Amino acid sequence: MNIFFSKKNKKGFALVEMMVYLAIMTVVTIAMVNVVIVVIKSNKESFIDNNIKNSALSGLERIVRETRSASNIDYGQSVFNNSNGVLVLNSTDQSGNPEVIKFYINSQILKVDVSGASPSTGGILTLKGTRVTSLIFKPINTSNSKAVKIEMVIESGEPSSVKTENFYSTVILRGSY
Repeated sequence: MNIFFSKKNKKGFALVEMMVYLAIMTVVTIAMVNVVIVVIKSNKESFIDNNIKNSALSGLERIVRETRSASNIDYGQSVFNNSNGVLVLNSTDQSGNPEVIKFYINSQILKVDVSGASPSTGGILTLKGTRVTSLIFKPINTSNSKAVKIEMVIESGEPSSVKTENFYSTVILRGSY
Protein backbone atom coordinates (compact mmCIF):
# COMPACT_ATOMS: atom_id res chain seq x y z
CA MET A 1 0.00 0.00 0.00
CA ASN A 2 2.86 2.28 0.69
CA ILE A 3 3.91 2.04 -2.97
CA PHE A 4 0.82 3.92 -4.17
CA PHE A 5 1.32 6.89 -1.88
CA SER A 6 5.00 7.32 -2.10
CA LYS A 7 6.49 10.62 -3.28
CA LYS A 8 8.28 8.92 -6.14
CA ASN A 9 4.98 8.38 -8.08
CA LYS A 10 3.94 12.08 -8.00
CA LYS A 11 5.92 13.45 -10.92
CA GLY A 12 3.20 15.60 -12.72
CA PHE A 13 0.76 15.03 -15.54
CA ALA A 14 1.13 12.26 -18.05
CA LEU A 15 1.09 13.08 -21.75
CA VAL A 16 -2.29 11.36 -22.17
CA GLU A 17 -3.82 13.45 -19.37
CA MET A 18 -2.50 16.65 -20.94
CA MET A 19 -3.94 15.71 -24.37
CA VAL A 20 -7.37 14.99 -22.85
CA TYR A 21 -7.27 18.32 -20.99
CA LEU A 22 -6.36 20.22 -24.20
CA ALA A 23 -9.12 18.46 -26.16
CA ILE A 24 -11.73 19.37 -23.55
CA MET A 25 -10.57 22.99 -23.42
CA THR A 26 -10.59 23.21 -27.23
CA VAL A 27 -14.20 21.97 -27.41
CA VAL A 28 -15.31 24.39 -24.67
CA THR A 29 -13.53 27.33 -26.36
CA ILE A 30 -15.04 26.55 -29.77
CA ALA A 31 -18.50 26.30 -28.21
CA MET A 32 -18.07 29.66 -26.45
CA VAL A 33 -16.85 31.37 -29.64
CA ASN A 34 -19.84 30.00 -31.56
CA VAL A 35 -22.23 31.32 -28.90
CA VAL A 36 -20.63 34.77 -29.09
CA ILE A 37 -20.89 34.77 -32.90
CA VAL A 38 -24.58 33.80 -32.78
CA VAL A 39 -25.33 36.52 -30.20
CA ILE A 40 -23.54 39.19 -32.27
CA LYS A 41 -25.33 38.12 -35.46
CA SER A 42 -28.69 38.09 -33.67
CA ASN A 43 -28.04 41.54 -32.22
CA LYS A 44 -27.14 42.90 -35.66
CA GLU A 45 -30.30 41.44 -37.23
CA SER A 46 -32.40 42.88 -34.41
CA PHE A 47 -30.83 46.31 -34.93
CA ILE A 48 -31.56 46.16 -38.68
CA ASP A 49 -35.14 45.05 -38.04
CA ASN A 50 -35.69 47.88 -35.53
CA ASN A 51 -34.22 50.44 -37.95
CA ILE A 52 -36.61 49.34 -40.69
CA LYS A 53 -39.67 49.35 -38.45
CA ASN A 54 -38.83 52.71 -36.84
CA SER A 55 -38.21 54.30 -40.25
CA ALA A 56 -41.52 53.00 -41.55
CA LEU A 57 -43.33 54.11 -38.42
CA SER A 58 -41.98 57.66 -38.48
CA GLY A 59 -42.38 58.05 -42.24
CA LEU A 60 -45.87 56.61 -42.56
CA GLU A 61 -47.07 58.36 -39.42
CA ARG A 62 -46.11 61.76 -40.83
CA ILE A 63 -47.61 61.02 -44.25
CA VAL A 64 -50.85 59.78 -42.67
CA ARG A 65 -51.11 62.75 -40.28
CA GLU A 66 -50.48 65.36 -42.98
CA THR A 67 -52.74 63.65 -45.53
CA ARG A 68 -55.57 63.30 -43.05
CA SER A 69 -55.48 67.01 -42.23
CA ALA A 70 -54.92 68.23 -45.83
CA SER A 71 -57.65 70.13 -47.64
CA ASN A 72 -56.91 68.38 -50.95
CA ILE A 73 -54.33 66.59 -53.09
CA ASP A 74 -52.47 68.44 -55.83
CA TYR A 75 -52.98 65.93 -58.63
CA GLY A 76 -50.93 68.01 -61.09
CA GLN A 77 -47.71 67.88 -59.07
CA SER A 78 -48.16 64.44 -57.48
CA VAL A 79 -46.75 61.32 -59.11
CA PHE A 80 -49.02 58.30 -58.68
CA ASN A 81 -48.57 54.58 -59.43
CA ASN A 82 -44.79 54.92 -59.72
CA SER A 83 -42.06 53.48 -57.46
CA ASN A 84 -40.61 57.00 -57.15
CA GLY A 85 -43.95 58.46 -56.14
CA VAL A 86 -44.53 62.03 -55.03
CA LEU A 87 -47.49 63.20 -52.96
CA VAL A 88 -48.24 66.92 -52.87
CA LEU A 89 -50.89 68.08 -50.42
CA ASN A 90 -52.56 71.46 -50.03
CA SER A 91 -53.10 72.27 -46.40
CA THR A 92 -53.07 75.09 -43.86
CA ASP A 93 -50.67 75.74 -41.01
CA GLN A 94 -51.65 76.40 -37.39
CA SER A 95 -52.25 80.09 -38.17
CA GLY A 96 -54.59 79.25 -41.04
CA ASN A 97 -52.09 80.19 -43.76
CA PRO A 98 -51.99 77.95 -46.85
CA GLU A 99 -49.06 75.55 -47.14
CA VAL A 100 -47.96 72.89 -49.58
CA ILE A 101 -46.58 69.61 -48.21
CA LYS A 102 -44.59 67.33 -50.50
CA PHE A 103 -43.51 63.74 -49.72
CA TYR A 104 -40.93 62.06 -51.96
CA ILE A 105 -37.78 59.94 -52.00
CA ASN A 106 -34.38 61.38 -52.81
CA SER A 107 -31.30 59.13 -52.84
CA GLN A 108 -33.40 56.38 -51.20
CA ILE A 109 -34.32 58.66 -48.28
CA LEU A 110 -37.94 59.56 -47.52
CA LYS A 111 -38.23 63.33 -47.35
CA VAL A 112 -40.83 66.02 -46.74
CA ASP A 113 -40.87 69.65 -47.85
CA VAL A 114 -43.28 72.14 -46.34
CA SER A 115 -44.11 75.12 -48.58
CA GLY A 116 -41.05 74.44 -50.72
CA ALA A 117 -38.52 74.23 -47.86
CA SER A 118 -37.17 71.33 -45.85
CA PRO A 119 -37.89 71.49 -42.10
CA SER A 120 -35.06 71.89 -39.58
CA THR A 121 -34.31 68.15 -39.79
CA GLY A 122 -33.58 68.52 -43.49
CA GLY A 123 -36.95 66.97 -44.17
CA ILE A 124 -35.60 63.46 -43.58
CA LEU A 125 -38.21 61.03 -42.27
CA THR A 126 -36.22 57.77 -42.24
CA LEU A 127 -33.34 56.66 -40.06
CA LYS A 128 -29.72 56.55 -41.16
CA GLY A 129 -28.83 53.12 -42.52
CA THR A 130 -32.25 52.47 -44.05
CA ARG A 131 -33.10 52.87 -47.71
CA VAL A 132 -36.55 53.48 -49.20
CA THR A 133 -36.43 51.53 -52.45
CA SER A 134 -40.03 52.16 -53.46
CA LEU A 135 -42.72 54.68 -52.56
CA ILE A 136 -46.01 54.32 -54.42
CA PHE A 137 -49.04 56.55 -53.94
CA LYS A 138 -52.37 55.47 -55.41
CA PRO A 139 -55.29 57.90 -55.41
CA ILE A 140 -58.72 56.61 -54.45
CA ASN A 141 -61.61 58.85 -55.43
CA THR A 142 -65.24 58.04 -54.76
CA SER A 143 -68.34 60.16 -54.91
CA ASN A 144 -68.14 60.57 -51.13
CA SER A 145 -64.44 60.89 -50.33
CA LYS A 146 -60.81 61.11 -51.41
CA ALA A 147 -58.10 58.80 -50.15
CA VAL A 148 -54.53 57.75 -50.85
CA LYS A 149 -53.11 54.25 -50.64
CA ILE A 150 -49.42 54.22 -49.66
CA GLU A 151 -47.00 51.39 -50.44
CA MET A 152 -43.45 51.71 -49.17
CA VAL A 153 -40.52 49.29 -49.37
CA ILE A 154 -37.66 49.82 -46.92
CA GLU A 155 -34.39 47.90 -46.72
CA SER A 156 -31.42 47.95 -44.41
CA GLY A 157 -28.23 46.03 -43.83
CA GLU A 158 -24.95 45.31 -45.50
CA PRO A 159 -24.70 43.82 -49.00
CA SER A 160 -24.10 40.38 -47.50
CA SER A 161 -27.26 40.49 -45.35
CA VAL A 162 -29.93 42.90 -46.58
CA LYS A 163 -33.40 42.78 -45.06
CA THR A 164 -36.37 44.23 -46.96
CA GLU A 165 -39.91 44.86 -45.70
CA ASN A 166 -43.07 46.19 -47.33
CA PHE A 167 -45.43 48.60 -45.56
CA TYR A 168 -48.94 49.67 -46.53
CA SER A 169 -51.43 52.27 -45.37
CA THR A 170 -54.57 53.94 -46.66
CA VAL A 171 -55.57 57.45 -45.60
CA ILE A 172 -58.84 59.31 -46.13
CA LEU A 173 -58.65 63.09 -46.34
CA ARG A 174 -60.65 64.26 -43.33
CA GLY A 175 -62.52 67.02 -45.13
CA SER A 176 -63.56 64.86 -48.06
CA TYR A 177 -66.33 62.78 -46.48
